[in-house]
Amino acid sequence: MQIHFGLTLSEAMRMVPSIHIQEHQLWLTREITFNNEDRCVPFQTTEQAKILAELNQLTENHQSLIESHGYDAVLFAWRDALRVLKLPPRKSYRYVYAQLRQKQLGTTLSHYKTTLTIMDEMGLKSRTTLWGYLRG
Repeated sequence: MQIHFGLTLSEAMRMVPSIHIQEHQLWLTREITFNNEDRCVPFQTTEQAKILAELNQLTENHQSLIESHGYDAVLFAWRDALRVLKLPPRKSYRYVYAQLRQKQLGTTLSHYKTTLTIMDEMGLKSRTTLWGYLRG
């Protein structure tokens, strides 16, 4: 969810599919976002659709991962998956989403509009934070 939707780990764990998955976008409500503001993330890839289908299956579409499986179990599964991939668990992987979106949008939008769009989708207020994500 960090890589393909730009979500924080907390947002991904608290998202309820029946509420937050809309027809063409994720609608992240202020109750689950890190900055307490609503935002939308458009669906762009088939990989996103696969991830959401798996999330629906894991949560039976009605609960968050935390409600379905418990916080500790979700955190353990996440850390274990990262360990298998030999990725550090203390790192956020939202930067991958920012970089992918910059490549997608940069061909059709101005640099300024691309920056604002990515910041909106990720719920960022600071261009410095986005710049850090884009540098990896």
